[in-house]
Amino acid sequence: STSSKAVVRLPYESFETVAVPAIPGLEADKNPYYASSHIFQNSNGEFSFFSKDCKDMFYHSLKLDFLLRCEESDSSDLSAWDIPLIAFLTLFVKQALGWFSDNYKGRSKENINTFISFGFPAKNFTQTLGQQKFYNVCAVVLKMLYKDHSVGKMQIEDVMTDPSTFEVSKSFKIVPELIGAVSGFANSNQRELRDYFILDAGGLTLDYAMFSLRVGEKENLNIGLASCGSERLGAEVY
Repeated sequence: STSSKAVVRLPYESFETVAVPAIPGLEADKNPYYASSHIFQNSNGEFSFFSKDCKDMFYHSLKLDFLLRCEESDSSDLSAWDIPLIAFLTLFVKQALGWFSDNYKGRSKENINTFISFGFPAKNFTQTLGQQKFYNVCAVVLKMLYKDHSVGKMQIEDVMTDPSTFEVSKSFKIVPELIGAVSGFANSNQRELRDYFILDAGGLTLDYAMFSLRVGEKENLNIGLASCGSERLGAEVY
């Protein structure tokens, strides 16, 4: 499915990685760590994960709609159509950080890395208009995280029209989902030194990778990527 996931990696002294549970009621695929990627907007323009009024607008195809906009446009500029996606990602990251803060009160909040799996399709690191547009979305999300107010249409528009929002940032990095899956497995406690084939049948794409794990020079772990790809054969596309 096109669900979203969040993981928090603790400071360097522990390297502990913690999966953030989905908000009760938002679980997707009956998985407590997969969150349904949807958002509601009320009459005041404010966004939330849950509806309080039957007149609230409901956005439930955030990923596919964004992907189609990328294909139909010759510009990476953001528009009003991207606001619900920005709102969802902002609230999703805020919820993940809030969960960590509540459940790890005695831990240092410095050097915390948050990994969000949203699943924007990309075969490699080659920069495309779609990937640049998604970078711009994330830049707005990052700035929204520092705002101490509700997540609403007007607040997002203010950040979107601020030129400083899109200055090159080292605070976040976008990695193709397939590359992230291979890297994540290679750094997990399930890895073994052998050949692997990963197949991910998701909501938007069918991703695959053939790779090997070997010990290289200086006992470093080497990842040998033999083949990989991402095809538009997802369950929500066909």
